[in-house]
Amino acid sequence: MDEKKQQLIKNLQQAANHFKSNTLTRSQYLRYQSNYATDAPTLMSIYNNLGKWKDALELAGLSQQEMRQIRCGRCGKRFDPQNDQNYCIDCVNDPKFSKGSRRASKKYTEEEIISVLHEAASLIEGSITIPAYEELKLHPCTTTIRNHFGSWSNALKKAGLYKRCLSYKEK
Repeated sequence: MDEKKQQLIKNLQQAANHFKSNTLTRSQYLRYQSNYATDAPTLMSIYNNLGKWKDALELAGLSQQEMRQIRCGRCGKRFDPQNDQNYCIDCVNDPKFSKGSRRASKKYTEEEIISVLHEAASLIEGSITIPAYEELKLHPCTTTIRNHFGSWSNALKKAGLYKRCLSYKEK
């Protein structure tokens, strides 16, 4: 093995030692390079001489990180997932939290949404605006309606209520 490759391998090992680990991620190496060893070779130099990141680590006697930390779907803390969990162990063991207690998002049909818009129209005097609809606290929410039809105006057009909004004049 030539001297250049040996120096690159040595740099990878030094970076891993800095993090007190036998694994090394690209982001760790970049952080090491920018903060502690500004003269360390670039990732491109490593790739050009040692190949893929996985191959470079193998040549340096290092391994890839097996598990990446993700954020808990409830509290946002970072944790190591096991068995495709979405929640950290603290949230899973919290008696106040149960996965079933969260309202499952309902898929609304076009007819259901139009029906609710007509219900809202009967309760709202004047234009059926987003704020007026939200004040009624009906479901689905305005975001769901806009996502379904592309816009609030499109939803009102589909429900046949758009002209009412245009023709309404305040007294």
